[in-house]
Amino acid sequence: MYRARYWAETRKNAPFGRQAGNLLYQTLMSGLDSAVAMTIGGKSANYLLGATAATNAMQDITERGGTLEQAVTGGIAAGVFECIFRKVFHR
Repeated sequence: MYRARYWAETRKNAPFGRQAGNLLYQTLMSGLDSAVAMTIGGKSANYLLGATAATNAMQDITERGGTLEQAVTGGIAAGVFECIFRKVFHR
C-alpha cells in the first residue's frame, strides 16, 4: 500500500524524460514484492500478490479518470488473473 502511494507521487512529479527510470523503479519494486511474497510462501503469497495487483489496478483506473465501478471491477479482475497466472505459471 505504501509503495502504491509512493509510486503515484513519484509518477506525478517525474518529468517526461524520466520514464525509463520510472519503469526501472516499478520493475524493481515488483520484484521485491514477489521476493517478500515468496518468503511468506504457499497460498498466502499468491493471495498477497493478487491483492497487490488489485490495489494497483484500482488506483491506476481511478487516476486515469475511471468511475468507482470501473475501478472495483478492473481491480477484482486484475487480482483474480494475477492469482490464476501465478498458480498456473509459477509451479
